[in-house]
Amino acid sequence: MIIAVALMTVTQVSAKTLERKQLFDAGWQFALNDSTKWRAVNLPHDWSIEGAFDKDAPAGNDGAYLPTGKGWYRKTLLLDKAYKDKTLRLYFEGVYMNAEIYVNGQKAGGHPYGYSSFFVDITPYVVTGKNEIEVRVDNSKQKNCRWYSGSGIYRHVWLLTTGKRYIDEWSVSVATPDIHTVNLTADVVMEDGQRKAIQKTLHVENPRLWSPEDPYLYETTLEAEGDMLPVTYGIRTIDYSAEKGLILNGKPLKLNGACVHHDNGILGAAAYDAAEYRKVRLMKEAGFNALRTSHNPPSETFLKACDELGLLVIDEALDGWREKKNDNIYDYSTLFDQWWQQDIDAMVLRDRLHPSIFCWSTGNEVIERKHIGIIKTARQLATRIRSLDPLHRPVTSALAAWDRDWDIYDPLAAEHDIVGYNY
Repeated sequence: MIIAVALMTVTQVSAKTLERKQLFDAGWQFALNDSTKWRAVNLPHDWSIEGAFDKDAPAGNDGAYLPTGKGWYRKTLLLDKAYKDKTLRLYFEGVYMNAEIYVNGQKAGGHPYGYSSFFVDITPYVVTGKNEIEVRVDNSKQKNCRWYSGSGIYRHVWLLTTGKRYIDEWSVSVATPDIHTVNLTADVVMEDGQRKAIQKTLHVENPRLWSPEDPYLYETTLEAEGDMLPVTYGIRTIDYSAEKGLILNGKPLKLNGACVHHDNGILGAAAYDAAEYRKVRLMKEAGFNALRTSHNPPSETFLKACDELGLLVIDEALDGWREKKNDNIYDYSTLFDQWWQQDIDAMVLRDRLHPSIFCWSTGNEVIERKHIGIIKTARQLATRIRSLDPLHRPVTSALAAWDRDWDIYDPLAAEHDIVGYNY
């Protein structure tokens, strides 16, 4: 009976419910590995946490001795004629890992790194009427992560509906040349794929500056070519130096924080909104004013909670670069050369509107620390970040040595704006 109900689950969108951004979490079906038994699930979903503990699990202690493997998700989308001339995209906040997206049997997109958000344009593949959305997730190659990653579509999915001309969500940036001036810029994607730049300038007479003590947020909208996009931002100033330390809104601030992984304990990796807010709230109640997202970009809800509740954030992109860590033979080292720029872009373009973020981190205790080529790599990553962030937040990475050769870090440290040493 459960299977029968799952097979009938569909999402129907019509002109009456047409919204620019619709949550696409409910009514999915899921099958593990090569099973033909489908069951109903709602997102976010982590199939690993549902499994039994096994001392021989391929992910080992890093994966909490829980199962990984492969999974399939599918969902039926019904579209009426009102959607015929629209642009339809799916926005996946996080799928761990090696996601492949199919629409009506045709591959429409995907992304390998499980911590990056990504868009899939499904417009060329959908039809009026019934459409089958399928997502293949492959977390079978172990080990690939030094902490609990979970498996599956563990963050939200959204259906984005716009006209043929629309504002690119990740093109939106906010710059504040002074605390009274807010410059918003964005790109409009035209029908032929070309881009048209738009700009909006706001004057703020008596700005209320964002801080951990007073995390005040402003809201506005961008409008162009028949599209309208809400924008949330904060106004604050950041400066830093070896002599004065960190200066927030003109006042010295000592950071008291911790590294925080993305999972939610016994809930697994599933990024439930309430759990993400709870995690930030507990940090605040414990007396922290800052945190570092170890060692990957967090969920959007987590950053939203940091904005609203008042926690400063070091947003970290990667754990390692070109050399694997420990026995994680399938970690990001297998993706770095092909995907580093796309994943850096995904972090910065998605997250640069968050006033809670005061620093970017490109990596954590990278293994190739003594190779001369690491200088070029660090420079590439930092240069890319700086090119995408109009607020010019500082760039760092966590440096560590397991021997006495600390002096070798001097050239690498010089590629960062702020230097952090572990151990």
